[in-house]
Amino acid sequence: MLRKSLLIFILAGVLASLLYLKPWRIEKKPTARIIDRLPSAPIIGQSNLLKLSDEFSQMSFFYELPFRDLITPNIILRQCKKYGVDVQSPLYFFASDSLSLNSEWGIMASLQDIEEAPLGVLQLKKIVEITDTVIAEKTVFYSAEFDLYLTYGSDWALLYHGKNMNSVLQKLLGSTLNSIEPRWRSFLEKSKGKDTDVVAEIDSKYLQEFGVQSAFITLTNDSTSLVFKTELNHSDVLAFQLKDNGLSYEAKEFTSQLINLHFDVSQLRQNKNHPYRAFLNKLGTKISFPTNELLDCWDGDLAFRRGGIQTIHETYISSELDDDFNIREVEKSKEVQITGFALQLSTNSKGKDFIAKLKQKGILSKQNKKYRLLYSPPVKLKTNDSTIVFYTSKYRPNLITRTESKAIWTFDYTPVEFQIDSTTTNVVYGRITVPLKKILRDVLK
Repeated sequence: MLRKSLLIFILAGVLASLLYLKPWRIEKKPTARIIDRLPSAPIIGQSNLLKLSDEFSQMSFFYELPFRDLITPNIILRQCKKYGVDVQSPLYFFASDSLSLNSEWGIMASLQDIEEAPLGVLQLKKIVEITDTVIAEKTVFYSAEFDLYLTYGSDWALLYHGKNMNSVLQKLLGSTLNSIEPRWRSFLEKSKGKDTDVVAEIDSKYLQEFGVQSAFITLTNDSTSLVFKTELNHSDVLAFQLKDNGLSYEAKEFTSQLINLHFDVSQLRQNKNHPYRAFLNKLGTKISFPTNELLDCWDGDLAFRRGGIQTIHETYISSELDDDFNIREVEKSKEVQITGFALQLSTNSKGKDFIAKLKQKGILSKQNKKYRLLYSPPVKLKTNDSTIVFYTSKYRPNLITRTESKAIWTFDYTPVEFQIDSTTTNVVYGRITVPLKKILRDVLK
């Protein structure tokens, strides 16, 4: 009896251990998250699609766009859920820094139900011609019309345009848990708490020419404009710092270009090898412009305004016949309409040397009581120990003291505003505001 009880006890212990340890169960290998699969690229970013659609929906109602009912958050959420796409999670995107139409880019979204994804593909096939292919042992759907690839996995989907689909797909499929790319890890950490529609970071060779290590950009929409807030991180000490204020021109009704800058440029003047200075020298080389002389005399304030129509009297020589049919030259004048122009630079004691250099190189030439800058209309020139002013109006334009350092530049009747908000030792914070009225009107034509 004792032996039977002992055997039962041992068997019960073994059974309990088996039930607890479950040695027959195969441990599931942890799968990579969508952020582990993201490929690195010069441009990376993420978007809150529902927030973006909410703000664009407000804009579409403001401008009474015909498709405004189709881009509301509820419509987008319902349609995406129908095909298994989780738009409540962030959308991620990546792109090359190429400026060509064939540049590489991709968008990744989270899937919440992979069984619904084939329905989305079938729906697409009703709209666009799509073929099936296999890349990196993965089924991929391709649209030759738009040169787009579409594929998906258990919890992710990829839309891609470019020539490197094979390597991108291998990165996606070969990723493991916590294998997130360093650039993405840093970017996502920095993006935490950013309540914006779109956040992006640019690490481009084109920016590096100016000494900019990376640019961090956020996008918001205030119903009438797109606002891009920018953070330019430089690899070296900034060539300038913002001043508290300075003399500026005001924008008038027909102003098409306006620049008002108020900088401390002592660092730019001292550092002859700064990328900003190298870029300005490169631009000036095309017309033999004395860039170094300009930077040596410039005291950091610049006010520029262009736009509107002004009428000036211009003299010219006319060949005429006298009473004896002899050709003689007669000086005449005529009214000419020109685009208004005004430029003022703050200078140090070397300002007059700079003007002399412009005359020596033939960039500034005198015509009667006025001057021409290369092929510009005749302008008036006023100089003193602290300023150089060029202007086309009858009287010297008024300036006012402003704190903002900004520019307005009109592109196809759309005035885009660039503003520098603040600077630190090596970071420039600013914003770009793009009005939408003209752009949307052109799109809807």
